[in-house]
Amino acid sequence: MRLFAKILFAAITTCVTTVFAATLEDAQKAYVSGNWKSAAEAFESVCPTLDASKRSECALWGVLARSQTGNSKDFSAAKKRLDSLIFSTPDSLPVVSDLYMTRAQFELYLKRPDLSYKSLAASFAKARPSQLAVIYQVCQSLYKVSTIDSVHSLCAEVERAKSGILASSSSTASSSSVAESTATASSSSASTDSTLSSSSAVQNEAAPVQTATAPTGEWSLQLGAFSIQANAEMLANSLKAKKIDARIVEAKHDDRTLYLVQTGFFNSRDEAVQYGEEVLSKHHLEFTPVKKL
Repeated sequence: MRLFAKILFAAITTCVTTVFAATLEDAQKAYVSGNWKSAAEAFESVCPTLDASKRSECALWGVLARSQTGNSKDFSAAKKRLDSLIFSTPDSLPVVSDLYMTRAQFELYLKRPDLSYKSLAASFAKARPSQLAVIYQVCQSLYKVSTIDSVHSLCAEVERAKSGILASSSSTASSSSVAESTATASSSSASTDSTLSSSSAVQNEAAPVQTATAPTGEWSLQLGAFSIQANAEMLANSLKAKKIDARIVEAKHDDRTLYLVQTGFFNSRDEAVQYGEEVLSKHHLEFTPVKKL
C-alpha cells in the first residue's frame, strides 16, 4: 500500500497518566516493532480510558496501526473508525485537521481522488500553522493523480499560507535577535517553525535534540520500515518529540515504496550501536544498524 502524507503529533506519552503508561508503552513498542495487530488492540484498549480531549489523538494511532496489517478487513475497519472519530471529535481540537488529512490519504489509496480532495480541503480549513507543510505534501501527492483545477488551486492556496507562516516566523526570529540578543543566541538551534513566536525562555527550557555527530558518516540506525508514509511520519514525529533526531528515507522494494525511519549518520557501526544503547534503549526503542543507501 502507498499513502503519501504526514501527520504531526506530539508524543502520546505526554497525554496519559502514570496509571496507563505501561499499557501505552506496550502499544507504542508494538507499533515501532511493526506488530500492527497488537499495537492496534493495545491502542484501542487504552485510548477510551484517557481524558476526553486526548482520546481522538490516541485513537488515530490505533487507526493507522490497523490500516497497516495488510488485511483488507482491518483496513475497512480502520476507515470506519476514522469516519467515526471525525464525526465525534470536537472541531476545537487540533487533531481534527489530522483526522481529515488521514481520511484524504485513505481515499487516495482507494483511488477516490474526488473524495480525497474534499477531505483535504476540510483539513486545510481546520489546520493550525504547524500542520500546513504536511497538508501541502498531501496535496502534491493528490495532484499527481488528479490534475484538475480545483486540486491545483487548493495546493496553491496551501502553499501561500505555508509560505506566509514561514516568512512570519523568520521575521519574528529576526526581531527577537535584536531585542534579546543573548536569549536568541542561546536558542538559535531551536526548530524554525511557528513556535518561534514563543518567548525565548520557553525555547531555552527545551532539551537539545540528540543528533548523530557525523552527518557525512556511512552508518545509521533504522527504527522501522513502513509501506504507508503516514505511519513512518508518525514514528518520526514521536521520536522528535522525545528530542531524538529522525529522518525518513524512501526505498524501492519490488514494485512498492518503503518509508524507512532512521537516525542521523555515524562514522562507524560501533558508534551507531553505542548511540542506540545509550539513547534509544532507554525509550524502549528497537533499532538495527544500517549503511547509508
